Amino acid sequence: MDRSMKILVVGRCDGWMGVHMEHVANGFRGLGHEVWLTHYPNLYRRPFPWLAYRKGSQSFRRRCTDGLLEEIRSRHPQTVILTLAHLVFDFARLREAFDGRLVFWDLDGPALPCYREGLDWIASLDLLATVSQVTRRTLQTAGYAQVTYLPHGVDTRYYAPMALETAERRRLEAPVAFVGRPTPRRAEYLEAIVEAAPGIWGRRWSTEAPYRRNPTLRPFVRGREDIVGQDVVKLYGASHVVANILREPFREASTIMNLQVFAVPAAGGCLVTEWVEEIDAAFDPGREVLTYRTKEEFRELVLRYARDRDAARRIAAAGRRRCLAEHDHRHRAGQMLACFEEGP
Repeated sequence: MDRSMKILVVGRCDGWMGVHMEHVANGFRGLGHEVWLTHYPNLYRRPFPWLAYRKGSQSFRRRCTDGLLEEIRSRHPQTVILTLAHLVFDFARLREAFDGRLVFWDLDGPALPCYREGLDWIASLDLLATVSQVTRRTLQTAGYAQVTYLPHGVDTRYYAPMALETAERRRLEAPVAFVGRPTPRRAEYLEAIVEAAPGIWGRRWSTEAPYRRNPTLRPFVRGREDIVGQDVVKLYGASHVVANILREPFREASTIMNLQVFAVPAAGGCLVTEWVEEIDAAFDPGREVLTYRTKEEFRELVLRYARDRDAARRIAAAGRRRCLAEHDHRHRAGQMLACFEEGP
């Protein structure tokens, strides 16, 4: 493996995803590599910001590809890592023009829109890493041997226990917290634990029908804005229990540990999360995180650990130790780069 590489990471670099991409880049930097981040929407806005391209069109994809190749010629990376939801590039053209390593990191698994646009583009990659074992098996069965499993990582310095001022604790603390956008299934599960007085965070709970008119959940919705940045970290640590409820598309396959599975324990929170097939290898359920398979199990765990603060703290502490030992971005960067030596 190269002692020091130039790596270009391409994706969305704004909002919370921008924070996450910076953490990903720092994982590679921590191993001694030189890393640049490229916000892919900038590639098709230049040099005429007022000239619109219809997303998905050939002109749009051509413009994005031109922009990325320009970045590659300017930076001279040995490895390009793409983290995308949609196929905004012509992968065959990238492969023809770039002789370095071309990597795609799928952060969504079966629900990733890229897969709905066909699979031929995967043949142009040196490696496709996915957070889903279901996706790995599906793509390998389809004949793509360069696919490997690589879960999310977490920045354990950013997601870390924090001391809170009295006013912050009063604003953020709750027996149980949920952070995320509303879905029918999430509403159903949260309705099952209202006696624990959950704090529900996410602006759409108070702005979108039918959730803003839900008489059961409305008293527990905290604010009309999304909670962002370090406030999220403080919330995880201030809550007695943090609930993670998968959205409907993911639940169908019982796959994917989303970022919250790592961020909550890293931040010192006691996580109650849905069981997925990947979690048993990543954590010790019942000791480092709490997992459920049914709404009844979810309710029982939330109510029990919202009351038993000492037990919740022990689980939170064990979860953070596991994240420090195995799940930070330096570990993930090393695992990805090792694939080029060992093969997927």
